[in-house]
Amino acid sequence: MWIHRICDYYLTEEVFQNFGDGINGEYLCMLCRQDKRKKYIEKIIKIAEKKDQRGWFNESYENDQYKRIIKNPMFFTKMRQNIDKYLVNVQMLKDHFDLIFTNAYNYNKPKERPYKDAEVIHEFMRKLIERKWDGLVMKQDMSIEEQHHQKWITAQIAIDPDFLEKSEDIEVPPKKFKFIPPRFISNLEEVSVKVHYKVKDQPGSNIAPSVVEQNESDKQSSNDAVR
Repeated sequence: MWIHRICDYYLTEEVFQNFGDGINGEYLCMLCRQDKRKKYIEKIIKIAEKKDQRGWFNESYENDQYKRIIKNPMFFTKMRQNIDKYLVNVQMLKDHFDLIFTNAYNYNKPKERPYKDAEVIHEFMRKLIERKWDGLVMKQDMSIEEQHHQKWITAQIAIDPDFLEKSEDIEVPPKKFKFIPPRFISNLEEVSVKVHYKVKDQPGSNIAPSVVEQNESDKQSSNDAVR
């Protein structure tokens, strides 16, 4: 499989060295990696749905009384429609879970079954999100970086339709590539930006500024992590 190195700024020399050392893995493009993260978020929503055995919080209520009391309805089916947003905003994911159960408290009385079920499921999901929070934030940050880079590539192609044709092609053998995010590479200072963006006959100004700045911050993060 051949790809343009510039299309995926995670393809560093360090990553290829790991491949050369025989580390097993399978290369996934940015879109595939984001798709895996979406499925991860979907699994979290599924866990909440499974806990809601009576289905109180799965679908919206259409009766007039509910609409008068609840001004900002939220249900699991609606959360599924927002997975693309949660990918780059995990705080919204947490807030929407909280909103579902806050609405239940506002609409139902404390002694009623929906209220009691909401208390149990809310506490369960609060603890679950808390345990997974650091991982969710990491996935969010990676997705934001990738989507920014995708937009930059699209903008460069709009300026020069032959942009990718002028970039370096690299071969990635299937099922032999280990994906390692830059923030977890300890020797980022040894990885030249030119490796990320080796474009034939193109000036250095074509390098995406925000991505280069991110690389610098990743270096500091990596150095701090190994201290």
